[in-house]
Amino acid sequence: MAPGTWPRPVLSAGAAGTPRMAARADRAAAAELALVSLADAAATGLSSREVLERVTEAAETLAGPATVHIWLGDPGGEGFRLCAASGARPGRQDFPLETIVRVDEGLVGRIAQDREPLVVTSLRREPHLVNLDWARDQGFVSFVGVPLARGERLLGVLGLFTWQHHRFTRREVSLLRAFAAHAAVALENARLFEALTRADHELQAAQERLVRAEKLRALGELAAGVAHDFNNLLGVILTRVEMARRQIRVPRVSEWLRIAEQAAQDGAQIVRQIREFTRGQHRQPVQAIDLNQVARDAVEMTESRWRRPASTGSGAIEVVTELGDIPSVDGQPAELREALLNLIANAADALGHGGRLRIVTRQAPDGVEVRVSDTGHGMSKEVQRRIFEPFFSTKGPRGAGLGLAMVYGIVSRHRGTITVDSVEGAGSTFTIHLPVGRQGPSLPVTPAGVAGPSKRVLIIDDNPTAGDALADMLRLQHYEVEVAGDGVTALAHLRARPFDVVLTDLTMPGQSGWEVARAIRSSDRTIPIAVVTGTAVDVSAEALQAHGIDAILTKPVGFEDLRSMLGRLRRPGRDLRRSGATLDRPLWRERPESRRSHRG
Repeated sequence: MAPGTWPRPVLSAGAAGTPRMAARADRAAAAELALVSLADAAATGLSSREVLERVTEAAETLAGPATVHIWLGDPGGEGFRLCAASGARPGRQDFPLETIVRVDEGLVGRIAQDREPLVVTSLRREPHLVNLDWARDQGFVSFVGVPLARGERLLGVLGLFTWQHHRFTRREVSLLRAFAAHAAVALENARLFEALTRADHELQAAQERLVRAEKLRALGELAAGVAHDFNNLLGVILTRVEMARRQIRVPRVSEWLRIAEQAAQDGAQIVRQIREFTRGQHRQPVQAIDLNQVARDAVEMTESRWRRPASTGSGAIEVVTELGDIPSVDGQPAELREALLNLIANAADALGHGGRLRIVTRQAPDGVEVRVSDTGHGMSKEVQRRIFEPFFSTKGPRGAGLGLAMVYGIVSRHRGTITVDSVEGAGSTFTIHLPVGRQGPSLPVTPAGVAGPSKRVLIIDDNPTAGDALADMLRLQHYEVEVAGDGVTALAHLRARPFDVVLTDLTMPGQSGWEVARAIRSSDRTIPIAVVTGTAVDVSAEALQAHGIDAILTKPVGFEDLRSMLGRLRRPGRDLRRSGATLDRPLWRERPESRRSHRG
């Protein structure tokens, strides 16, 4: 008798009782071996797949030459799904895994409904067998099935198909039922273990998110504390350098000044990035955004990064876009475009020797996804864990470590998530998940009474160096300028003579810029007021109107920044246009080098 078979009692002409005793011994040994295997599986932290393999192997030990099928309840409630099978007849096609049968269908459905074992001695005469052709092709003759139950909870069905005619005895069915009970315990323990493992991973991920958020919060407080003063200093440097460049005609000195000017602008850009990814949820008006169009724009704007001439010697980058049929999302198109610009630029950098860059948009079960993938050098697990941390960079001196941190902040403000999946040497995939939009377009409201340039300007700034630098810049543009160090002095200037526009700092001792603006508005409702500040602010157009503010400009301020803003501000009813002034520039002007809007 072959090891592992499930013998039937056989009488011989020899010593009476010996075959029966041998059969019982074999049966007991097989049962003991199967139950020990299941007990070990139930006590070990195995995955459901590993436990299913153990169960099918142990069931084969009991049944001998047979096919073992395990059907488990489908999570979608459609019925029972074939999750494991073994012992298929050589050269024959077994049932494909993941096949689903309904709860009212076939032998599996009968066992599930009755919660009792089912024995079929001859499958050819079984009217409830759904797949009779398959059973005939396999050569199956008999069947026994038992429910896999844990208390009142039905997990599934265990079925055995034999190739020989077999009349299953009560003892054999009882043994199989006991086996199924142990199998159910092992499967349930595996399910609980997997749930606990998932919960542990989710807890770790949540802790990492909390730590990251706390780091950003602390960094945001630090940035908020120094940004105002730092931008004031940079503003003075940038203003004086620009003024010097306009006066000096010595090429070598002009080039030195250009380098100093670029350094000041880079410093302002770093401050802006720090503030950008440490900001909380944006309060500016949002609009419905077509992410496909945002992706197209980002690909076009980064063309210089990924389209490499053959003369450079770098490998070619193939850019593939797969833009699906997706709903709109709510948010700020400029911010989401900035996020994709960073991801595409990083992917292009990772493809130093060429490869494929792929941008995919698709609808997810609970939102919209944007994926940016590359076939570059990939990242280690440690780099992936820290990739969104501020100031963490793998580019050495070439990177400030703020790009992906800023992307993380932008996505978070849009109530989304961003994840990275990477394998060293095999590329990286960044996935942005955003919720589906809930409202139509809502564009920022342009404040009333804004058009045309102004002539006489009042500057309010408690920092004399910053105020004088801004005044000198305006005087070079032929404006008449007065500087006040606080709100009281400013109101005295306004009572003494008329002004066409007021530029006020925001953070000042005594009265803030908001309070000064409200005080000016109480006596003059028509004069344009703009905030020129080193503090990053995030205020909606409606809130600006409530404060009486017509525009915000963030320090450091350049000649073109002032020219653009003052070209739009004038007191209603008065035309103070100068030759060459234009009125078609937006109030919220973008700097070409940073593609960002001035939000203060």
